[in-house]
Amino acid sequence: MTKKTTLDIQLLISPGCAACPVVMQAFERLLKEGKISSVHCFNLRDYPEKSMEFGARSVPWMRIGEFEFAGLHSYQELEEWTRAARAPDGRQKYLSHLLDRHQIDKAVELADTNPSWLEAAIRISADLNTPMAARIGASAIIEQFAGSGALRRQLPLLLEMSRATDSQTRADTAFFLGLSNDARARQRLKELLQDDNQEVREIAGEALSSA
Repeated sequence: MTKKTTLDIQLLISPGCAACPVVMQAFERLLKEGKISSVHCFNLRDYPEKSMEFGARSVPWMRIGEFEFAGLHSYQELEEWTRAARAPDGRQKYLSHLLDRHQIDKAVELADTNPSWLEAAIRISADLNTPMAARIGASAIIEQFAGSGALRRQLPLLLEMSRATDSQTRADTAFFLGLSNDARARQRLKELLQDDNQEVREIAGEALSSA
């Protein structure tokens, strides 16, 4: 993710919402501290159309850069996400957050609208420090793009990952290369048939037979 010089917040609240004042105060503090650039707050009593415009189903609802959240969040949580919104690996962090909460449909939707999110899913799958559940979820996202131009556009990254020192990363990548249905990927899979690791060789062979 490219570092942004500004970070704008969209916030939806409604009367009678106990959590809304807490979130509002947190964003006001972040604004005063210079950690965000602006807060655009809409009361749904006066702007009911905003719930449909933003796709919000509950309040408080907020968008921090590209990241969307709902419900009560502490100052510490929101401050952490404002930092993530500006960080190079912010999309990976947010996708992992969605996958931890079993929101794979939302994750796939993001990857379908912006190739940078599909790249983030691929990087999550290769990060052995990421919890296994998130890595499995990232793989499920990638599978949704089997045979697509979006996945083929990620071939430079996949080819790079296929040369990782870790055999698990090479094995997982061999599977993704097979999903791409690309001539360059098949050539690399043929090379992986000679890999030192048996699992890598087996997955490369399976990927070639099904490509």
